[in-house]
Amino acid sequence: MSQTIENLYSVLLPLSQKVNGSVIWVHYCGVGDCGSADFEKMEDAKGAIVDQKSFEGLFEDVVTIESVWNVKKKTWDKITGLKKKNIIQISEEIAYEMLSLHTCGWEINAGSFGDLEVCFNPPLITLHHTPEEDEEDENGETITVTQDDEEYKYIPGTKPTLNKKRAVAKKKTAVKKTAVKKTAVKKTAVKKTAVKKTAVKKTAVKKTAVSAKRMSLPKNKSHK
Repeated sequence: MSQTIENLYSVLLPLSQKVNGSVIWVHYCGVGDCGSADFEKMEDAKGAIVDQKSFEGLFEDVVTIESVWNVKKKTWDKITGLKKKNIIQISEEIAYEMLSLHTCGWEINAGSFGDLEVCFNPPLITLHHTPEEDEEDENGETITVTQDDEEYKYIPGTKPTLNKKRAVAKKKTAVKKTAVKKTAVKKTAVKKTAVKKTAVKKTAVKKTAVSAKRMSLPKNKSHK
């Protein structure tokens, strides 16, 4: 698991205990190549909602790592520092970290949505994720298809793992995209018959040499 999530949780826990917070919910929704994760509520051990005014003014130092562009080196430099943040801001940061680890692309096109559940007793972070994708139907129109629900869990303080569990009980029937196969129109190659030109042989007209000699006709001999 990301060390960032571990650090954020370690700061969030004592802040929440000050107002008897037991569970924090953050809702997220991604659509149109953008998305946001927004704090929703905090509940106590009995499930009652804790008044937001009682904790929105509670701040604590949080280790932050920011990337700053170095003009001379033309590289991104990472700068570590401390920044005061409250329960709302820390909760939303945990949501973004969990999303980046488990559901890359959750904000693209149709986007996906879900909730982050942060529990303190017992310690547990759960990402309830519902993926959505844009597909084309048989008419070529874009439709939004809701996939099966997914769950990603992490127990703070345990060995880093990437757990993925499909919620079979909440299985949603996805509209299957009918692949429209376009029949390839084969063009019949028209073979052009080579027209052979018959070589017209000119018969050489041989001129018969007319003999300059006259053809003598046999003379009739007179008989006495």
